[in-house]
Amino acid sequence: MNELTASNTNFSQIEEQLRQQIKDEQSKYSKLMIDFEQNKIGQLKTQEELNTTRELLASFRLENETLQTSCQNQQVEISNLQNQLTFIQASLTNESQKSLSHSELLSKFVSTSIDRLQLPISPSNKFDDEFFQTYKNELD
Repeated sequence: MNELTASNTNFSQIEEQLRQQIKDEQSKYSKLMIDFEQNKIGQLKTQEELNTTRELLASFRLENETLQTSCQNQQVEISNLQNQLTFIQASLTNESQKSLSHSELLSKFVSTSIDRLQLPISPSNKFDDEFFQTYKNELD
């Protein structure tokens, strides 16, 4: 009977140990499940952030392409404006040369006219129409 009591006590201790192990394992399992759920929630948040980041990236790429196109258009416009400026500068140079040439011609004409008429230089003197016509013909 002592053996049965000892065996019974031994079985009770083993049973208690097993129950404690089961309880510990259940506690570990519960903690793992909580961690799993938290990781699942974290994964969903991360996936949402990833999707948002992808959308932003797509938007930035589109905006970048738009800006590149705009920049290219601006470069073309700048080039056109530079060409126009060069043309205008060349035209102004030509006009300045013409004006200088006309001034020299006018100066010679006036000088020649004064010499021919032997008139003193004064603002009140007026030239005949034929002199103006000659000057005009010289300019053309």
